[in-house]
Amino acid sequence: MSDKEKDTTWLIDVFKVVGAVAGSLSGVAVLFAVIGYTIVLSFIQEMNLYGLANFPREFFMEADLQFLSGISTFFSEHLVLGPCIFLFSFSASLLSIIYSHKNRAFKWVSLVLAVAAVLITFKLGSFSENRQRLILYSVSTPVLIALIIYLITNISRLTSHYLSFAILFLLLVLSIPISYGRYIYDLNVYSVGDFEY
Repeated sequence: MSDKEKDTTWLIDVFKVVGAVAGSLSGVAVLFAVIGYTIVLSFIQEMNLYGLANFPREFFMEADLQFLSGISTFFSEHLVLGPCIFLFSFSASLLSIIYSHKNRAFKWVSLVLAVAAVLITFKLGSFSENRQRLILYSVSTPVLIALIIYLITNISRLTSHYLSFAILFLLLVLSIPISYGRYIYDLNVYSVGDFEY
């Protein structure tokens, strides 16, 4: 291979990497916007605020940031319990998903874990406020992360097994912001002293 061909091949590889990074960042940005939009819409529906107020785009970004800051606040308040449950949920779901191809029992365990995470997340209103945060941050989020890792690493296997985990991933991606917006997210409301005309 000549030096010119090596330079061209190297340049093509650089463009592929840059394209992959740019595509990933744009996908994350779209997901970030959709999650913020879902949180605010769920909050509006729960509070029956349709038509009473206009929510600009900044509220959607604020909802995402409030969700992320809520995670860090929760783990700083629960230094032992929160991370322990998070690590247990994450490792149990990831290991059962990974070994589900080799062992049929692991397949059912991983499916039951993912379905239970989705159902508990949708029924978050049945728990107290502190338990809602514990479930959302220490159970639902690590299961979602485990599903993301599994789906990315096994994207070449389009089996029924893979598709069932993809559907559960989508349900969890929807249930987390919906439940967060309905039960945990809140807006700061300020009283108005007087009106300026």
